[in-house]
Amino acid sequence: RVLFRSRGIKVISRFSVIISMILILSGCTYNVVYEKFTPHTFVEYNLTDQDIEDIQFYLEAPITLRDANLPKANKSISSGNPSKEMKDIVIISEKTKGIFSDIGKDWIELSFNDDIILRFVPSDPKEWYRLTHLNGQEISEGKIIMYNDRRYIVAFRHFPSKLDEEKYFSEIPYLYFDLERFLKIKRESKTISGKKL
Repeated sequence: RVLFRSRGIKVISRFSVIISMILILSGCTYNVVYEKFTPHTFVEYNLTDQDIEDIQFYLEAPITLRDANLPKANKSISSGNPSKEMKDIVIISEKTKGIFSDIGKDWIELSFNDDIILRFVPSDPKEWYRLTHLNGQEISEGKIIMYNDRRYIVAFRHFPSKLDEEKYFSEIPYLYFDLERFLKIKRESKTISGKKL
């Protein structure tokens, strides 16, 4: 009986350790807080050039490039699954991480791959940075652009009109950034500079 109890205690203690580890790890999990990037963000968080480089940016909505030479290529692509006929589709998913590339007076460029540079410009009335260019080419729904020496048709995600179910609107991708990560980096930098003083 004593031996059985000691084994039970070992099992319980191992179980307790596992549960404790799960609770600790779940408490340490990181949640991304997405926020749209606007010109006001510069003022609100007093952003410097270094801050911009440290910010983790994201693409808010997906971009689809369909081979323009395929049959029915001019047909818009809905948010549903692509059919088997749709080959050679290049898709940049929503919430894809972008790496800061360059910044100008009223634009930001991010690298989303070795060969994809997206430019975002504040939309009217100077709110929210929205996608305007891919690799230096103007990009919009249905526009034909060149990518890797091939012609592609641009398609954004669609959502139905509330007034007319047969009408769809395209969702222009906007620029998001990880607010929680940025604030965490700012807090850590302040603490480090405080220790140095």
